[in-house]
Order: sequence, then structure tokens, then C-alpha cells
Amino acid sequence: MTFLRALLLTVLPCAAAEPVSPSAWTDSLPPEALQEIFRAWKNGGNFDQTALNRAALAGLAARDSSGVTLRPKAAAAQSPVICVFPGGGAPLYIRPRAGPDAAGLAALDAALSGHREASEVLLLDLRSSALATDPALLASLISRFVPKGLPLFTQDGTAFRSEFAAPWEKPVWLLLDGTVSPEAELVAAVLRHHRQPLTLGSETAGRAAPGREFPIDDQTVLRVPSGAWKLPDGASAAGQKARPSLPVPADPEARARLFAAEDPATVMVAAARPRFSEAALVARENPEIPWRVAGFPASPGPDPVLQAALDLRRAQAALENTPAPH
Repeated sequence: MTFLRALLLTVLPCAAAEPVSPSAWTDSLPPEALQEIFRAWKNGGNFDQTALNRAALAGLAARDSSGVTLRPKAAAAQSPVICVFPGGGAPLYIRPRAGPDAAGLAALDAALSGHREASEVLLLDLRSSALATDPALLASLISRFVPKGLPLFTQDGTAFRSEFAAPWEKPVWLLLDGTVSPEAELVAAVLRHHRQPLTLGSETAGRAAPGREFPIDDQTVLRVPSGAWKLPDGASAAGQKARPSLPVPADPEARARLFAAEDPATVMVAAARPRFSEAALVARENPEIPWRVAGFPASPGPDPVLQAALDLRRAQAALENTPAPH
């Protein structure tokens, strides 16, 4: 009995046994056995090189899919969504979209400059952001929030520093969840290093790594990690999940409504609850009983992550404006 046969008899299940995952026996094989089995399987099966490549990719994806993502093909660069919510310290809300390109950065600069005095807090929404893969553009975006001259990140031996002369110096709050792209995770990681921002939402996936994109069809690309981003302290950005300071469960439908709106403020105001008249109350028709108000369909709720940020800022502003006790 050859060494290979004896080895396979020890690791492969018999015909009557329960099915075993391939990794349960491939992980126990020594390198020489792996090579011998692969050659035997290749020569004895109906596999061409394309089929072998497909099988190898499927195996890699099954073993390590942490940095591999399917996502829509990059759209043309878009200017960021910018909104100032009234009251409560007038927080400035910014959500970067595809890009940014020069026009998007100019719009961002105008917003930061125009609201530098009136807004005390910047709400930076990084959820579902399709940021540019170009490291120079990423560095330009991050520079808007980091003092000039500080290190940002290193990619392929190139170190990027903040070069923007007038960055936003007031508090930055990050809105995050599991939909944050690898590029947006890098933005969050660098800001956490330099600014210690308050973060709201849910934990990110920890996929911060540069990558290459390969088209799957007309609408979808496969993004595969192809390197590493090093943070200012020398640590790799990969695997560093951002855990929120204030956990808020994600609501994908509410987030989609927010992102589809031209003006975020229009979807962050809940409709008034139906009120019954005094006569209805005397008749014991309690408006709090759901079936009594079934004729008044509930309006879709606002995005809970942004709502939590707005509520927190309003409470903070109220405390700031409260006179100190004598």
C-alpha cells in the first residue's frame, strides 16, 4: 500500500459515513500529498485549465472572503450630499458619493468653509460610499479633516500626508455600518487615529485594503485585495473593524430612502401622529390602540443612525445653552 493510499484512507470518510467538508481532509494533508493528489485528479478527470482555475478561485473564496466583494460598477464621480439640519447646533451633514473628483472636492471645500462658523459638528456619513480607489484622491479627501502635515497612510511604499491648508477642525462624528466600503473604512481608520471621532451605527466589516476590480457583467465588478494600507502607527488597516461609540441598529430600508432623497432633511421629519377629537376620547376610542388608527397608515420612519446623531447633537446643544447654576 502506497503512502498516499494509506493517508487517504485515514482522512477520507468511508462510503457509509456522513459527508465531510473538503477542508476537513485537505487541511491535514502534507504538501507532497497535496501535489500528488492534485496531479492525479487533474490527469484523471475531465478538467481543462479554465476549470481548474475556476475551482481554485471558488476554493479561495470559500476559505477567505473577508476582502473579496461584489459591488456595482463604479459610477461617474458625483458631488457629495450636503445638508445643514436646522436647530440643535445646526449640524452639517456630508455624505461622500462616487469619487470624489476635483468638482466634488470643490463642493466639499465650499461646504466646509461656508459652515465653519455656524455648524459646531460635522456628521460624516460613510455608509455605502463608493469612494475612489486612487490613493491620491483618498488622501485628498481625508486631508479635509486632518491637520496639515500629519501622516495619513502608506500604500505600496508611498506615504501620503495631509496637504490641505484649511481642514475642518471642529468635532467630526462618523456614521458607519457593515456596508462601508474598504476605501471608506480607510477614511474612518485614519480619522480615528488622528481625531478620535464619535462613531454611531454598527460595526464595520474590517475590509480596509487596496484592491483591484474585475468586471463580472455590465453592472457588477469583483473587488479583490491587492496589497495593504499602513496607518500612521505602522499597523495594517486590514481587519480593524470600527466599533461604534453609540451602537444603533441599521435599517436598510430607511437608509435607502435617505440616500435616494435629494434633500436628506425631507426624510428625517416624521409625520405627525393622528389625533382624535375630545368626543372620540369621551367615547373611549383610544387613539393609541393600533386598530383604531388603522385608517391612518404609518409613515416610513427616518434613518435611525442619522436620527440618533441629530438627537444627540440637539441634546448637546441644549446643555451648552443652559445657564450654569449659581
